[in-house]
Amino acid sequence: MQKYIDEYTLLAEAKMMYQDCHESYILVEGKTDKIFFTVLMGSQSNIRFRPVSGWERVHKTILLAQKEGFKNILGIIDKDFHVLL
Repeated sequence: MQKYIDEYTLLAEAKMMYQDCHESYILVEGKTDKIFFTVLMGSQSNIRFRPVSGWERVHKTILLAQKEGFKNILGIIDKDFHVLL
């Protein structure tokens, strides 16, 4: 199912969550990243960590959000294999 979720779907989801629930998305590469950052930052009622299965999806979604002017989304890519983009 995850293979059908692209950057357009993720951005639409983030926009809906912001409009309906006033939650901002923080995109992370995977499930373990979500756990790590949730523990690190604690529970935040207005922030949702969203694993997206890879740094490419994080990057593409953030680029699309910038293009569309949506500012209530953040992406975190860890440095396991990539330098800062």
